[in-house]
Amino acid sequence: DIESIGDTIKNIDNTEMPTICFSGDTTVQVEHKGTIAMKDLKLNDRVMVDYNSKKFEPVYSFGHHTTVAKRGSRIQMLKLQPLGLEISSTHMIFIKGEGFIPAMMVKIGDILSNNISVTDIQHVTTNTGVYAPFTASGKILVNGVLASNFVAFQDNNMLHGLSFHYLAYAFESTHRIWCYHTGPCRVETYNSNGISLWVEKPLQLMHTILGPKRTLNYNLLLQLCLILPFGVIIICFMSLIEAVFFIYLTTIIFFSVTLFIL
Repeated sequence: DIESIGDTIKNIDNTEMPTICFSGDTTVQVEHKGTIAMKDLKLNDRVMVDYNSKKFEPVYSFGHHTTVAKRGSRIQMLKLQPLGLEISSTHMIFIKGEGFIPAMMVKIGDILSNNISVTDIQHVTTNTGVYAPFTASGKILVNGVLASNFVAFQDNNMLHGLSFHYLAYAFESTHRIWCYHTGPCRVETYNSNGISLWVEKPLQLMHTILGPKRTLNYNLLLQLCLILPFGVIIICFMSLIEAVFFIYLTTIIFFSVTLFIL
């Protein structure tokens, strides 16, 4: 069983993991299906990620996917009104003038992506499941407003000047290449907390580096500094591969369509 521990989930072995999630009652727009509850969203469903362009992208993975009700537990979340958006406190949402920030930083009066102001922020619990769909752009419209696929690991949206949203997006490049660009991945595996096995280890690593109280673990960080340059090179290399692969596919599609027309 699992129990509610603020913005973390604690397993019976006392290990903690940040929750990356929306509640199962939140809604998304799915191509050819319309508005559905998050708990009914499936792997490879195409969800709206941009309202203005009406752009849809497939859900290539769920970073978090669990039906909490079946385990007899409730997870603490924030509920942003007037839209009724239930989101974990560390999950990032787009606020005009600030970009992607963790829900815990949202204030009454903040302007969401659809130009609606936040009128109230409630602390609630959910037993309808917790879900975190991943898309190619790293974004998703939930209850009609723009949100990130990712969480912040400190009580702000930046880590030494770098956005947590874009840091997480870069670290997701290998998973994204495998399950989106060369995929799709039609089946994926989750741990006992419902965290995707693709996400589990990187999430644990970041949680360990920042420490249980959101402060840097400098001893571990010092050790990681020895291998960090290699990690940066690998991440940049994977991001470059993703970009080249996308350009290659776009070129093939363009010439195929051109030849078909001719």
